[in-house]
Amino acid sequence: MKTKKVALFGLAAASCLALASCGPSDNANYEEWDAKIDDGHTYVNAPADEVYDSDGGRVDINLNYSGESGITYVSAQSYKNKVDGRTYVKGSLLPTWRAIGEKTRTNIKEASSYTTDGSTNTYAKVEANNFASETSAKQKIDLLSLADKEISAMSSAGKAVNLMDHIDEMPNFKAWLKKYPSQAKSLIKGYGTNNETLYYTPYYEGQNNLERMFVMDTQLVEFVLDDEKAKYDEGKTNGGSDPAANVVQTGAYKPFMDSANNYKEATTLKVIDDNNKTVDLKVKLVKNIVLQQNELLAAGCTGKQLAEQFNKYLKDAYGDYMGSGKLYAKPSEIFTSKKACYNVDELIALMRVIKANPGLISGDESKEIVTFFVRGEADNRVNTVNQIAQLWGVQGVSSAQQKLYFDANGKLHDAQTTIGTYEALEYISQMYEEGLILKEFWNKPSSTSGTRYIDRYYYKNNSDWGYGFMCWDFGAATAATNDKVEGIGTDPSTRKVQYESKGVRPVLPPFTYWATEKTWKHDQHLTDMTGKTITRYVEANTALKTGSWVIPTTTDNLKGALRIMDYMFSNMGTYIQSFGPEEYWAHPTGTEEGKAMVSTDLLGAASATDWDNLTPVMSPTTKEMFSSSGKGFYNFMRENIGATHGIGHIRSKGCDLQATNAYGRVGLSNLQAAIAAGVVVKNVTDVEGVEGFTWNTTVPKSGSYTDAKNEYGAITAFWAKACSNPASGWVIVVNTKGGSAALGTAEISKEDYGNFTYAQSVNATIFSVKDKKFLYAYANAIKQSAGYDCIPDYAIS
Repeated sequence: MKTKKVALFGLAAASCLALASCGPSDNANYEEWDAKIDDGHTYVNAPADEVYDSDGGRVDINLNYSGESGITYVSAQSYKNKVDGRTYVKGSLLPTWRAIGEKTRTNIKEASSYTTDGSTNTYAKVEANNFASETSAKQKIDLLSLADKEISAMSSAGKAVNLMDHIDEMPNFKAWLKKYPSQAKSLIKGYGTNNETLYYTPYYEGQNNLERMFVMDTQLVEFVLDDEKAKYDEGKTNGGSDPAANVVQTGAYKPFMDSANNYKEATTLKVIDDNNKTVDLKVKLVKNIVLQQNELLAAGCTGKQLAEQFNKYLKDAYGDYMGSGKLYAKPSEIFTSKKACYNVDELIALMRVIKANPGLISGDESKEIVTFFVRGEADNRVNTVNQIAQLWGVQGVSSAQQKLYFDANGKLHDAQTTIGTYEALEYISQMYEEGLILKEFWNKPSSTSGTRYIDRYYYKNNSDWGYGFMCWDFGAATAATNDKVEGIGTDPSTRKVQYESKGVRPVLPPFTYWATEKTWKHDQHLTDMTGKTITRYVEANTALKTGSWVIPTTTDNLKGALRIMDYMFSNMGTYIQSFGPEEYWAHPTGTEEGKAMVSTDLLGAASATDWDNLTPVMSPTTKEMFSSSGKGFYNFMRENIGATHGIGHIRSKGCDLQATNAYGRVGLSNLQAAIAAGVVVKNVTDVEGVEGFTWNTTVPKSGSYTDAKNEYGAITAFWAKACSNPASGWVIVVNTKGGSAALGTAEISKEDYGNFTYAQSVNATIFSVKDKKFLYAYANAIKQSAGYDCIPDYAIS
């Protein structure tokens, strides 16, 4: 593709790309901020914009995001916008909506008074007033933002416009539905019949975008692997009969990849090099590092002994590729770079080395390094501990829809009735016994914090700060914890962070065994590798979100509302709703004046028209306004620019790259590049050229089944209510020494309808009931809507 390459400035220049202020002085004229830049990215022309040959009339929009933001500026405190030079006061139409109005030739008007919060309250109010505009009673609301529940109620009452009756007036949206058939079949009721209905355009967080991923403090890897003269810890004993506190307690974890060696046989792995070219890496067959470590730990050992043993192992297995001018310039790149090639056993081994060397990392051997932690104190955060079952190739634990997943035959399964899901808890329990998981990860005190441990271990912004290595979390938001300097959050004179964090960023997942073949069965044991291949896979794909917008049947400008809905599904409409108007994007030197440009290199775009993987880059002006606002990226964009709202459009994958800093962007770009090259597989909504579902297809949102008689209540109880209760469900399996093998007949779930032992929770009879009720109902609903038979034989009821 033809691109414009500009001089290197960007990712290494942390002060600017980390969204700190950089540029003219505060009293500069705003035009200076819009000067063309050299930022190190490659650019191509943005897509052509839509052209309308008629006026769209007045469109009254009620978009109320929790009473905090919408199409107009909500705050009572005005602000000066340095891009357009305007001063925004309460009620001013925000830049995104002014641009959309101009581009669609419509007169956009505010129809929300922002006196409610939440979709339920908003719907109750506008429905009671027969959908009149809240700011101009003589006008009707033409576009209304609501959640699924309210849209469903509205359509059932005949008060919502069926978009399928007007689909030919929405060419961009119609083309999107055709391009992504599984989404169309999930969205449209009566798909393929003469009675198709659809009442909203979906808000979709980026086609095939990733939501959660493994995030590491990669500096800790550098500390323990890259310095040949590192002063490893020698004063504390790991393992043995009397291990010291805050280091590796025992060699409980057993090898997964192979019982004797790093791989069962000579293995070639596909990775990419610095130029994103695929490389075949031939790993030497050596004794499994976990076995080697377990021998040391059995007798008791120092952090130095574990580290030196691990470094020797890496040289034995990967030495041909390590050194100056070779694939890996330093050992840490085996784990932290886009070229990463580690497997799950090597990851556990690395965690042990980091855990065993707190003195090397912090300067204080008494400090603890928490090697895996959760974001905060809430069930959905605590559940990330059971979601690391994916380290051993367990599907469904991080599914977009409950714990459902497809196999290679296109059949639907439930991770809660898959035996391997429960067996993976044994490995997690082994990690916990060694001290590799936050000790009280389930803790929920009376005063909770959803970011307690991110604040403690990555931000280091409170009095009980510490060192954390790894979590399973939101990549961009978590990586934004970098660039913290000494004293952040407390008095700098009394506390000092030992190093400025620059290493928190997403990393490629490890190689492990995934069920990629048609011969795999859902009831085989986790260590049975039939139908499995050594693969890297990321399951956490974003799905259709619960909020969007709808047109009331009372509208007095249906065509204008349809036009704006449709514009959001054009290429430029998607970009503008994600990043604001073109003048808020970076404009590189040497490009045509006034021409909108998009970056090719951040997402690994395949061509100059690969719009899903091309992205605008925020201009220095926009970055400066964002930084000085003191807000998070999405709050700033919604409240000050009017973009990124949860309304019908496809959110650009480039948003997360703008929301984080330079170091986080490196990790996200590494992961995207590996996925683009095919060396990492990700969960996708549609597999191009494939009819039906594949093992890595996102499960569409579809039917449901209520367990009214608690026929499979043991399973529900086992996986529910994790937070604050270490004595029930999967949590007790993890924190019990020996895991499920030590539980015997202990009760692990206590619900109103009965108490269940672990054995009862994994009882095949209970599995069968859930499969023939819930799983059958859900799979049958998909069959009815999508037309593909994904009902497994064992679930036929």
